[in-house]
Amino acid sequence: MQRNILLIGVLTLLAGCGQGAKSAANGHSESGGSGAVADQAATASKPNCFFVRGQTAPAGQPADDILGVRQGMTLKQVRDVLLCKNSNYAINTSTSTLPLPSGGEMSEVDMTANTGQDKVEAWLVGSSGKEKLVRVERIVQFDDNKQLPVQGIVQDISKKYGQFDVSGAPTSGVIVRALDGEQITSENSNYSQCENSNIQTNSQLPCLSVVSYQVQTSAQNPQLASSFDVSVMNDAAVWSMVQAAERELAAQVDQARSSPAPKL
Repeated sequence: MQRNILLIGVLTLLAGCGQGAKSAANGHSESGGSGAVADQAATASKPNCFFVRGQTAPAGQPADDILGVRQGMTLKQVRDVLLCKNSNYAINTSTSTLPLPSGGEMSEVDMTANTGQDKVEAWLVGSSGKEKLVRVERIVQFDDNKQLPVQGIVQDISKKYGQFDVSGAPTSGVIVRALDGEQITSENSNYSQCENSNIQTNSQLPCLSVVSYQVQTSAQNPQLASSFDVSVMNDAAVWSMVQAAERELAAQVDQARSSPAPKL
């Protein structure tokens, strides 16, 4: 009974119902001024939570959301879903750029929703103004008198996302899915390319998505958790946004070439 009371909400912490790793070093550069503009635009109005709904994977497909936040969402959609889960989230955003295979760049927006002990980080990429979510992570910390059993947290995370590859370490696990959606193991040659959950834009990765978790155990009692984090990364969505940005950049170049020369 006590465990049920303590764990009520662990699945809610991750589920798409309720109310109320940074990019790889491949040319990533910060742009603080743009970030301030993005944050101002994102927080311009409070969402009407009657109409805001989180998104989950289609029926029959593995879960790939956190709190109803999943790939393909816009910055406004991510913000609205999170604020409608918990109005106490403080929202902050920053912008940067990521390199494209052609030599151009596309935009990255990093958004953080934070209450102090509950933090959600979202990464969106794409052409400027057209960024879509490709990665989301949630980190939850517990007060000393409210720590939860590690085994219960792991069981509940696995109940939502599926069987993790724990590699002998029960406090952490990874699920790597191939492009066809099938889960692959560490024996697969593509596994190591995908498990790090970094945003890579210079080439297509041979995987669809990665889900990972890590539980920090209490210093006083290793059976209890002081915090845990879960992340969902969709590599296929990243590559889709890279291709879209490449097409847009190519169209801009073609248009510039076809424009008449200025009269002198």
